[in-house]
Amino acid sequence: MDPIEKAIRNAFEKGDARDRAFREKVYRSAFAALDKTLKNNPQVTVEKAIARRKALQTKITQIEAEFVAPPPPVAPSLDMSPSLDGVRPTQNTRPSPRAPQGGPRVEPGFDGIDNPSPVAERSGGFAVDPDMRREPRRRGWGGLLFFLLFLAILAGAGYWAYQNGIIRQLADQYLGSSATTTTTPETTDGQPIEPAPAQPSSSAPPALGEQSDESRNWINVFDPTDPATARATGGAAARGANDPAGPYLEARSNGADGTVVFDVGQGILDQLKGRSATFDIVARGAGGSGTQVSVDCDFGPLGDCGRKRYAITPDRADYLFEVTFPNETPRAGGTITINTDVSGGTGAVDIFEIRVAPAE
Repeated sequence: MDPIEKAIRNAFEKGDARDRAFREKVYRSAFAALDKTLKNNPQVTVEKAIARRKALQTKITQIEAEFVAPPPPVAPSLDMSPSLDGVRPTQNTRPSPRAPQGGPRVEPGFDGIDNPSPVAERSGGFAVDPDMRREPRRRGWGGLLFFLLFLAILAGAGYWAYQNGIIRQLADQYLGSSATTTTTPETTDGQPIEPAPAQPSSSAPPALGEQSDESRNWINVFDPTDPATARATGGAAARGANDPAGPYLEARSNGADGTVVFDVGQGILDQLKGRSATFDIVARGAGGSGTQVSVDCDFGPLGDCGRKRYAITPDRADYLFEVTFPNETPRAGGTITINTDVSGGTGAVDIFEIRVAPAE
């Protein structure tokens, strides 16, 4: 199955896919997320963008057509029972001349045989009722009518998707998730769908995982050389370590309730209020193994970041998400909470850095 089709169908399972409003929400969330991704990926060429858009236009049209029930086929009303009422032998209506009294005998004429009627000639000596010849033609028109109705339904579904911006936005989503080759995509419950904004009034969704821009004004949130800003809860474990890749904090949840909490200082939140900001978690799977982690945030009156999931690979990479903060004064600091194994196992991650960059 195509990756974007699988992602959309998995997202549908988290709600009522028969609800048109729910499907539109899934599409809008995915599309808006890609708009941000494209801004940070200028290396995507126009040709690649056009090709991805066309491919996704076809895919969303196929998916959406499944939710538009076609009308029942209109079967032509035909009486298929055999009947011989319309078949009758051809008769020669010309009377045979009679021999006059006392005259020579006159033989019957063969004009009717030498010059048969066109209808009798085509039917082998029988005149066929014209209505019977037209029945197969009516059956053909019925099948054509059903085919045209089916095409009209598909065209209507495609037009609806185009008018509502679904095709364009899904094309953007599909393009962005495949154009970044050096990053790991953000997922929500295992799929790149349903990013959650910090506030209900905010229209800017979290960005998909992408390569961070080192030229931005990054503010350090967590440094493994200062482990005092991190703490393990619920049976989780955290310890500092170092290797050629640099210092890091090895975090292990050891169960569904185990989490590692990272403090976000009040001074940092004060710099982010009223602005959009991109958070970057620099991490890798511990021990050369991958795992799936969940990330939650609590920024007090500034809201949260929604629940996010990432598939962490054994290689060091950037895992990004975006939050739009209201213009409120923070009363205290906030937190970022990570569960290193959403399956409830003992998967661990090495966290090299957590940082945030306000929008320029």
